Amino acid sequence: GGTFLGTNNRDYVTNDQSGNGARYDAPRRSIYLPVIRNAVYDYLQAFDFGDPSMVNAARTPTTVAPQALFLMNHPFVTEQAQLAAQRTLAAAVPDDAGRIELAYRSALGRGPTARERALAGEFIRGGSGDAPVEGWAQLHQAIFASVDFRYLH
Repeated sequence: GGTFLGTNNRDYVTNDQSGNGARYDAPRRSIYLPVIRNAVYDYLQAFDFGDPSMVNAARTPTTVAPQALFLMNHPFVTEQAQLAAQRTLAAAVPDDAGRIELAYRSALGRGPTARERALAGEFIRGGSGDAPVEGWAQLHQAIFASVDFRYLH
């Protein structure tokens, strides 16, 4: 609960004399982020966030390289993949096949296709023996970088 803006009323307004008082590092869903027109959050910019100063009934969906690069390389995504891997490994699932199913269901809301299941199983079996969390984190990050994660079908 509470607000994202840890500033006094109107102190969030940024211009050439004031700093940006908005903090976006709280663990909340983006639907609850404040939109400060002259200081839009960088993550939203990467995903073609609409100009908050304009009225726009429907935005044209786009897929651009910076979105894929963000999901493949950004420390925030890597951290979330690590946390997802830890949850997957801690779940009461008896085997890797069940963990793969859980990873897809938790990220995409659906089970893996037969091809996805085979590729994920091959990846996990050929992976990082000493550090199983790393292999699972990389699998989660690959799922996060998928088109299915970015768009509802």
